[in-house]
Amino acid sequence: MLFTVLLAVFCAFVGAAQKPHGLTTEVKAGGSIVGVIGGTEVTPHSHPYVVHIDAWGVCQGFLISDEWVVTIAQCIAPAEEAVLTFGAHNIYEHEPEQVKFHSTEFIIHEEFSAADFLNDIALIKLQQPIVFTPAIQPAALPTYSIQNGSKAILTGWGQTSDLFPYYSDVLREGKVTISPDSDCEDYYQLSYPHTVCVMTGHGSAPFCQGDFGSTLYYQGMVHGIASFYSAAGCDSDGGDVYTRIFDFVDWIKSHTGL
Repeated sequence: MLFTVLLAVFCAFVGAAQKPHGLTTEVKAGGSIVGVIGGTEVTPHSHPYVVHIDAWGVCQGFLISDEWVVTIAQCIAPAEEAVLTFGAHNIYEHEPEQVKFHSTEFIIHEEFSAADFLNDIALIKLQQPIVFTPAIQPAALPTYSIQNGSKAILTGWGQTSDLFPYYSDVLREGKVTISPDSDCEDYYQLSYPHTVCVMTGHGSAPFCQGDFGSTLYYQGMVHGIASFYSAAGCDSDGGDVYTRIFDFVDWIKSHTGL
């Protein structure tokens, strides 16, 4: 009897560890200079395409033109409006480079599934065209699909641990190595098309709450945006899953006219 109970508890734990964890609004803003787990503070404004988004929760995206931002659908699907901050390094200070805009339109992918995060991508249109500066620049959309073993840069203002309930003041970055899609499929025991897999137990920096929509930057292009991590925790050496931007380039261009 005891063995049966222990086996059931063990199976329940393993099952929970393999479930995906998406965006929540539970983490507090500000309070400490922390961020992407295992990351370091970036040179201010060295990622001028990164956008801080305050919508349903705190998330991020990237600028692709003077009017459009790409982010995850989770960020804005429940929201009525978004406030976007461009040109930020310390998001809780009034830096002279910062500009704030409100959204005028959301376009959420028609096949986005809030239940399992499939097709987790959306567009935000700005209230008016933004003026580019050295601290505010668009990122290039990918012209090819990022390959296994590629080493990309993750940026974010999120937590450094599940145990520390605050977002970062400053933008930080971490190095990640792209894993085979089959690694995340094995980890979650599900198939996630149009995504990029990063197994964080292999030395890659994980993302956490506050980092959703954060970018995977590689060879001058944004190849992925942070979609979900393991319910076992963002520092659990699990599978981080990003929306693969290359698979949605045509969708983005069809809605933005780029």
